[in-house]
Amino acid sequence: MSFFIGVDISKEKFDVCCIGEQGEKIFSLMCAMDREGFEKLALKLPMDKSSFLLGMESTASYHLPLFSYLTAQGYRVVIINPLLINNFAKRSLRKTKTDKKDAYTIAQFLMREKEVFAPQTTDHLATELRDLARRREKLVDYVTSLKGDMKRILSVIFPELEHITGIFTKCTLRLLAVPFGPCHTRGEP
Repeated sequence: MSFFIGVDISKEKFDVCCIGEQGEKIFSLMCAMDREGFEKLALKLPMDKSSFLLGMESTASYHLPLFSYLTAQGYRVVIINPLLINNFAKRSLRKTKTDKKDAYTIAQFLMREKEVFAPQTTDHLATELRDLARRREKLVDYVTSLKGDMKRILSVIFPELEHITGIFTKCTLRLLAVPFGPCHTRGEP
């Protein structure tokens, strides 16, 4: 990445500071927290969207409009925990606190921690398979939980059922679903 852009957000406005890889200031500006301000920032941003990283603190809900605008435009934006920025600022022994300086501090934080925010290159199919495996695991846990709930409810409502059938089985559960007659399916007792 060639540039690191820090954005300090408040309710009515946001301050922006862009620094290069050596920490030199490239530009800074202040914009209103509205579409006109968002477009003003977009005009200042480098054309190559992969050449910079833009970061902002999570500030209640004030950061959401700008974040939504920038991500919809295809920019890579990271939301940073304010505690991380605060701790980083304390290490720099900065005494004064202004929105403009906070934007600069966020940009410095991005520059120093750039490895953390580096894009992850993973195989798309491997990522999809991992997501599917996690989903399957959650579904299996859910089904197991439902079976336990059903057994618990059946033992309360029909306490004699376990004595009649011996144990709770799939066949026993199907027996309850069928109004009359035994359960005979695919070789199950």
